[in-house]
Amino acid sequence: MKLLIVLVLALLCNDVESSPLYERSQPRSVPHYQRNRALALASSAASGAHSSTRRRHREMISSWSPPRHTQAPAPPFTVYPVDFGADPLGILDSTDAFNKAMLSLLSHNTSGHQDEGGTFDLGGAMLDLEGGDYLISAPIVVPSNYSNMAIAHGTLRASNSFPTSRFLIQVGEAGSYCVNWGDSCNENIDFEDLLLDGSQVAAGCMVFNAPIGVNAGPDIFCVNFTETGIDMEGGHEVELHESWVGSCWYTPPSLCWLNSTALGKTTGVLINGNDHLLNQVVVFAGLTGVVVNGAANIITTTHTWNTQQGSVPDAVGIQCNSWQNRFVAPYLDYVPFVCRGCAVTTMTSAFFLCAQAQFVPDPNGYPVSSIYISGSEFACLGDGQADFLALSSSVNYTGVQDVTIVGSLTDNPKSLKKSTQSQLTVTGPSTSWTFDFSNGLLFPLYAAPIRSVQYSISSFNGSALPFSHFALIDGFTVKIISDTSDFTTNFTVTASVDQSFRL
Repeated sequence: MKLLIVLVLALLCNDVESSPLYERSQPRSVPHYQRNRALALASSAASGAHSSTRRRHREMISSWSPPRHTQAPAPPFTVYPVDFGADPLGILDSTDAFNKAMLSLLSHNTSGHQDEGGTFDLGGAMLDLEGGDYLISAPIVVPSNYSNMAIAHGTLRASNSFPTSRFLIQVGEAGSYCVNWGDSCNENIDFEDLLLDGSQVAAGCMVFNAPIGVNAGPDIFCVNFTETGIDMEGGHEVELHESWVGSCWYTPPSLCWLNSTALGKTTGVLINGNDHLLNQVVVFAGLTGVVVNGAANIITTTHTWNTQQGSVPDAVGIQCNSWQNRFVAPYLDYVPFVCRGCAVTTMTSAFFLCAQAQFVPDPNGYPVSSIYISGSEFACLGDGQADFLALSSSVNYTGVQDVTIVGSLTDNPKSLKKSTQSQLTVTGPSTSWTFDFSNGLLFPLYAAPIRSVQYSISSFNGSALPFSHFALIDGFTVKIISDTSDFTTNFTVTASVDQSFRL
């Protein structure tokens, strides 16, 4: 068997130098997926597994084909974990090999150049997992003060001995102080084409501690974490895009995203910082999909079907606890958008599928303030809740200020309350005209009374209009009173009201 393995390696790597694999400095002469086949065969044989198991391994390995990544040339300096003894079949623990591979990667600084603040420029060097599936018992750590590098193209799985409070990949150190602009400790780091499996042991998949310019995606698939999938702590301009996040596998639903015990208190994506971006992200399992605690972030086309609020208490799709954030075309799938004391925030083109927008004061009693939601669709196939707005019943609730919700669509015929603005028209000969807006305004009276009234009076037969008139507001009732004594002319009176106001 050993002779066969040597022959296979020789055939696939016939022009590779005879020096130790991890000492290579020249580009590989064969595609990495071919080398992985040979190395995986060796790993399978060395594992001492039963012959039937090894046979299945060989059948699986023989089916490996060139991934799409092989179409692009490797970076000038690429480090391969298998060169340091990593097992690409995921049978043996590869932690020690990854530690050695990272040391090799971090030592690469071809020009000796340091970016502003003293970060070491690694020249675009890459840790290439080559499509392998690796078992690790400790995090892969990118220390502070390194920039211009990448980790890509493979799978990392937490072993049973992985620390329960750690993430599979960690950038920077928590609480560290750096002299770069904005206290950012790492710059220009790329992660793509990675499956990160916490095995229900690791706290999360990736944590970014105060970097600037991290690119996570495309094709980050984060699953089976116990606390937070992707955690952005401080820093600036971290972008997570074209990625999937779930605290457990989505099938069967009864064992994952509809199971409150399985979900625990997990959060898919946590943003504890400013100026970050989420784009085309799907959170398919977690008690809370996305939590935004910083300012000036933008969340675009993010789909949260992390659970169903009716099946799992306290479930939330997106929760915003801060200010100056923008949500563009989010998809709330049976889970609500929760605005907890948030302010100066916009949401446009949102899709709420059997979900609500909820407004809650934060623990300090700050009101929901300066919110603009427009052009959103609330759909539940004509069924479900009649209203798509929910308010906290807390005694400390201080209401909403300058909140505008307009242009909403719904397929529910029961839902008449779609806006913070409403307009009614009455016609008839009278000295006063009464309008009842209780069925048209979205917020209840205790949260947002009518703030302003605009009205017009017209006639179509040439009769003189009332000389003086005024509006009287009583709750959700508006009465237009005039001085006319004409009881024969049908006056047309239109009144428009608004629950929002400018601070």
